[in-house]
Amino acid sequence: MPQTLVAISNPLTFRELKEFATTGGPAVTVYMPSDAPGGASKKLSARIRKMAEGLGKSAEFIEPFESQAKAIEEEGAQAPTLVLFRSPETFRYFWVPREMEPSVTVADSFYVRPILDLMREEQKFYLLAIAQKDVRLLRCTERSSEVVELPAAFPKNLIEFTALDQPDHNLQNKNSSGSSPGTNGTSRNVTFGTSSDKEQKPEHLNHYYVAMNRAVVELLKGEEKTPLVIAGVDYELAMYRGINTHPLLCDEGVQGAANALRGPELHDRALRAVQQFRGARITDILAQHEKQAGGSADAPVGAIVKAAYDGRVAHLLVGKTTKAFGNFDEATHRVHQHQRPATGDEDLINAAAVQTVLHAGEVHVVEDSQVPGGRPMAAVMRY
Repeated sequence: MPQTLVAISNPLTFRELKEFATTGGPAVTVYMPSDAPGGASKKLSARIRKMAEGLGKSAEFIEPFESQAKAIEEEGAQAPTLVLFRSPETFRYFWVPREMEPSVTVADSFYVRPILDLMREEQKFYLLAIAQKDVRLLRCTERSSEVVELPAAFPKNLIEFTALDQPDHNLQNKNSSGSSPGTNGTSRNVTFGTSSDKEQKPEHLNHYYVAMNRAVVELLKGEEKTPLVIAGVDYELAMYRGINTHPLLCDEGVQGAANALRGPELHDRALRAVQQFRGARITDILAQHEKQAGGSADAPVGAIVKAAYDGRVAHLLVGKTTKAFGNFDEATHRVHQHQRPATGDEDLINAAAVQTVLHAGEVHVVEDSQVPGGRPMAAVMRY
């Protein structure tokens, strides 16, 4: 029996797509409105079964559609559109919060083009709420946030950290003055350089943030491409920025006492910082494309598809509505592109996007007008 993967109201992420892209074809993708078109009374389960029967596949292949149909219907519509994925190794369904045209696609990879921008919204980011009394790390998407359980060694507040971590030069400095009369030849210690708590605090705070950064980087190992937003008062943000070594620290932070910012307000302000950061990244990527213009960056659709299969695409810029039909012959390594879809064709932009993700590149959905040269897609190449 194939493995069954089920996620309700949890659109596919790029990380999961990378796993799914290796399952092999045929890959069936279904977009089905939760309500029957035209207000027909046909139940969702009946529509799923009818769709599955029309695939012309083996009974084993269509079995998950039929066995899950009733359960999906009983759960009730979670959003306007139901999406189903089926390959020889995978069956998965989820809901997306957008009305989409009904479609059934059979290709070498899942048809994710209609939800690429939603997948971007579901990309994670982390929020580090900095405070001297309490530190929180949250794992977030556009619609959710959850507190990350911090390991015991994580420096969670300044008082405890200072008690455990006392730099020698912050301790009371003493020196032996040697023997003196009336001390029976014993030496005595003379204090020569004390500092007040106020003077010591900035250095303790610096050590605290250095340790915090080290713990955050260790905790986010393997997620170097995940944005990090920091929240705190101005001087704390400035100090942490000077210490940070996480590669994708957002330029904008959430200003204000982190302990006073809770729930939706903290998440919303962090999300704005991430959106500004991603917008700035698009600008940088467009600038990289401009530098490569006249060379590989100006490649037509077919050349980009080939480069994606070869793992050469670092960044793929995809227009929201533009289309490109054709197919890629892996045996001959040739792309056949057509003005209108023909038998055996697929969306070449979808193919390029899936292959870009599979080879650890990044896909960015932009307005059609933002794609350089007015093309369906553009790429910044690794080489």
